[in-house]
Amino acid sequence: MTEEYPGELQDLRKLRSLIKHTVLEDKLGGIYFISGQLGHTDVNGLPDRIMICPAYGASWSQIYEKTKETV
Repeated sequence: MTEEYPGELQDLRKLRSLIKHTVLEDKLGGIYFISGQLGHTDVNGLPDRIMICPAYGASWSQIYEKTKETV
C-alpha cells in the first residue's frame, strides 16, 4: 500500500514514538529515548553514534557508538 501523502507514515511513526516515550513512560516504565545523533550517517541512514536518555526529558544521556558487527 502506498502513502497518499508523502512522509505521512513516517510522521505518524515519529508521533507514536513521542507519545510512547512521554505520556506512557510512567505507566510502562523502562522506556529509553534516543535524544540525538552524532557523526556521519551511512547508506542506511544510521549515524556513527546516538545519544540515549533513560526517559524523555532527562537532563543527561549516554553515547552509544556503532560497531562493524551486524546481527
